[in-house]
Amino acid sequence: MVLVGVVKLMVLATSNRRNASKTVLSLKINKMKNNAASKLSFYKPTIVLIALLSASFFSFSQTIPNGGFEEWVQESYGEEPANWGDVTMQLLGDYGTIQKSTDASTGNFAMELNSVEAVLFDSTFTFIPSVWLNLKNFNSDSAKFAIDSHLTSLSGQIKLDLAQSDSNSVSMTVLLTKENELVAIGAKEWFQSTTGDYVKFDIPLLYFENVEGDSVQVIITGGSDDFPVAGNVMKLDDFKLNYGKPAKTINVDFSVDMSGSMYQDSLVGLFHNFKTFWDVTWMTPSGNNDHIWTLSEELPTGKDFQYIFALGDLDSNFYSGEWYNSEPDEPCLSDGTDTTMGQAADRRMLMLPLSTDNDTTLATVCWESCDSCENSALGVNMSEDINEFRVFPNPAQSKTFIDFTQGGVKTIDLTIYSMIGQIVLSKGDVVLETGQLELDLNMINRGHYIVVINTGGTLYQQKLIIE
Repeated sequence: MVLVGVVKLMVLATSNRRNASKTVLSLKINKMKNNAASKLSFYKPTIVLIALLSASFFSFSQTIPNGGFEEWVQESYGEEPANWGDVTMQLLGDYGTIQKSTDASTGNFAMELNSVEAVLFDSTFTFIPSVWLNLKNFNSDSAKFAIDSHLTSLSGQIKLDLAQSDSNSVSMTVLLTKENELVAIGAKEWFQSTTGDYVKFDIPLLYFENVEGDSVQVIITGGSDDFPVAGNVMKLDDFKLNYGKPAKTINVDFSVDMSGSMYQDSLVGLFHNFKTFWDVTWMTPSGNNDHIWTLSEELPTGKDFQYIFALGDLDSNFYSGEWYNSEPDEPCLSDGTDTTMGQAADRRMLMLPLSTDNDTTLATVCWESCDSCENSALGVNMSEDINEFRVFPNPAQSKTFIDFTQGGVKTIDLTIYSMIGQIVLSKGDVVLETGQLELDLNMINRGHYIVVINTGGTLYQQKLIIE
């Protein structure tokens, strides 16, 4: 039986365990983000995290208070490392869940966490250590560390000896908040003992929004809350907070034309993963009685996103009924497979290269159509002089030519997208010596596509038909 549980992680392991730098985790927070205070309290929220773990380390870092665990203080309930606190010890007393170890990676000491069995009230319990940065007197409000830069990860050294059990694990969680609102999270879980000496770890932060945090919480759990076993020995040393530059952001405008649909009076939303989690943002009418719904989002460059246009419920402002049992559907997107790319064709893709500097207006999508609206009021973000970017022949069959004659442009990036946003052809750093580029289309299926040219900050788009 476990008396204290803080965070539960469930890792979705990939089939290739050797590719540890790309382990995929699944994350889901049971509590609403606007209730961050309760989310950070000592009852146990369920978290299922989607993240890409990275093996990289950052050159600029700030040491966590007593991140080397060299300083220890004697409290009435036992000895703890300065600036760190164990929930079990502060609540129940010293049962050996946290100890000062001379087996250190650097320096004289390391922090050792142990899962132990002990008798309390004539019953035997398994105590799982739960250590928080700056936890004192069991007060979670003080268990945080103020920061003023863009936090990217928590790194350190770990030496782990796990007791034999199928469901045994230890974990670390990093919570970044802004005025007590959760803005980013990072987590890692270990299911196997380390071999030999200490090994490095790095836990990257996933930001929900383009908001910088002002405080960070670090939570270390020395065992599984659901399947507790005694005998775990977890030694930790050399903790650091790593910082970097905030992502560059641009405004991206989305729009959907409902004028030809039987659902033209329905509420329309954008179902997306712009803020790490899949979430919905409701769109607003353009105000011209044209049944066009619009949405502008500030998004970081250098990332790929997925989204779907979907219907909502005007009465309740919640998802339509079909969303309760599954993710929403957009009529022109299917659950099939695009044979060209070998990927499921049920998402729109948005790629924002790091070189993108200008705000972008995407082509207006016609509801119940897999094509952009040629006569839409909102169109695409392209040059006013159509002759600067020409695709010919168009329609094309086995090949086509791109004629881009904007003055001074010598190098471009060219991408061809399907109408659901999948990349079917990509060419980077193309030097236009003659201002013209020949494209081989033999490997692309017949259909309608969007050709996008990036000149290093400005995007130009044209429609291409392959017959």
